[in-house]
Amino acid sequence: MQRMFAGVLCAVVLVCMVLLTGCGGQGLVTFTWQVEGMPTSLDPQLASNVCEKTAAAHLFRGLMKLDENGTPVPDCADTVEVSSDGLTYTFRLKDDLWFHSYDEEEFVATEVTAEDFVFGLQRVFLPATESPYAAELAGIAGSEAVLAGGDASQLGVTAPDSKTVQIRLSAPDDTFLARLCTPGAMPCDKEFFESTRGAYGLGKSTLYTNGDFYLYNWADEGVFLRRQDAPSGAVNNLRLVLADSTETLTGLALLDEEKQSGVEMRGEIPEGYAAQRFEATTWAMIFNTANGDFSNLSIRQGIAQVLRDALATELPGPLYSTADGLIPQSMPMPDGGSHAGDAVPDFGDAETLYRQGLSQLGKTKLSDVTVLLPEDEEVAAAFETANQQLQRRLSAFFSVKQLPEEELEAVLESGEYQLVLLPLSSSEGDPAVFLGSLLGDGSVTRWQNAGLEQELSHNRTLPAADRTAPLLRMEQQIMNQAVAVPIWFEQTAFVTLKGWQDVIYSPFGPRLDVRSAVWNG
Repeated sequence: MQRMFAGVLCAVVLVCMVLLTGCGGQGLVTFTWQVEGMPTSLDPQLASNVCEKTAAAHLFRGLMKLDENGTPVPDCADTVEVSSDGLTYTFRLKDDLWFHSYDEEEFVATEVTAEDFVFGLQRVFLPATESPYAAELAGIAGSEAVLAGGDASQLGVTAPDSKTVQIRLSAPDDTFLARLCTPGAMPCDKEFFESTRGAYGLGKSTLYTNGDFYLYNWADEGVFLRRQDAPSGAVNNLRLVLADSTETLTGLALLDEEKQSGVEMRGEIPEGYAAQRFEATTWAMIFNTANGDFSNLSIRQGIAQVLRDALATELPGPLYSTADGLIPQSMPMPDGGSHAGDAVPDFGDAETLYRQGLSQLGKTKLSDVTVLLPEDEEVAAAFETANQQLQRRLSAFFSVKQLPEEELEAVLESGEYQLVLLPLSSSEGDPAVFLGSLLGDGSVTRWQNAGLEQELSHNRTLPAADRTAPLLRMEQQIMNQAVAVPIWFEQTAFVTLKGWQDVIYSPFGPRLDVRSAVWNG
């Protein structure tokens, strides 16, 4: 009763805010971001695509959130205590935390309590939920039992009182606070959830959120979020709009025409724009190991050595650097440590390796070999030097063919190729996922190593402190096999107009957070 009474008082205040904002003429500060797909649900425990995750980050607040550096910091939590054995996390909630639900006629609110965080995490593991975050949060004690159909109370998440959340882990995990920043760890009001009768998150009337924004509209063309009582200049209108496949404008033109407020792009950025730069792409020569000739290790290593020798200093432009490994430099390692450094192997004498490979294949030369490149004149010009070296040192005369993006993707999917120079990146931001994408019959390398695939999958379940060394070893193993040969790192940029400040963006996800963003243009 006390909770509902407080909610009614808050509802009156919030209704007044709605009326004042509507009548007072406060201008909208709008941030528009194009996404590739629309949500099927705004239930945070189900969020899987970019739009769903971005909406969840603004509609909900968890115990923790990621700051501009990707570091977990308290959000709804006022204090965080970790036991000496690293197994028990105790969170004390801040005061004045509220759920709110808005429709055309009313703005209703109730207080957020510790039980709401308990129920949100329980839902992740209930088999009926089928949450994509079950693996991410599997370190919570009792999660396996609940997933197997056990009672939700078996999960190691409790609420000793209305302001305290306690979580027990089955093993220490230095990344656990970051895992609590995912949509799966958002609170859920059990009474409201059950009242929706299976429709939770499917519209305004079935969504109960506790974040800075509320759902204003959800249509085929986009999800539109509004914010009450935003500070001066802060974003109060977030538009997540479906990308238009017929749009002819690109890059900076989208910003200038106010079609988007932020774009990720390659190349130099002129004055008048703000750019956050990331080294999130690795260009690598990919060998299709399902092709008979390139299933031979000596052939791959001989060619790889020539390519590395030729392209180490032959850069396509100022935003490129020589790659010293496969994992992109901006991709964080699990323990926050550094990458391997110059880990690219020296295979030895390229000519000897290549001749050895030809002998093993019973051939005197490789015929009808084509190297595929994306349509990029700077990359093609740089690769020409390497192609000349292949001819001079190995007497390997390979054709070079540039393909548009869609055509190149279709060829890669078909498996009808031999060598291809590709920009590699991963929206996941996890080195294990990035390396795993290079393995298996459906990957670009077609290289199959069941043991390594299994180890990479298992790596994601380990504590952060135990993950990095095995990852670097597995990266080395892939490079030693010369199935993906790192050539360059490339910088990309997230670009906005100069007037934007404090927009948080990461290419891994990608992740956009405008809760602290301000327009000073």
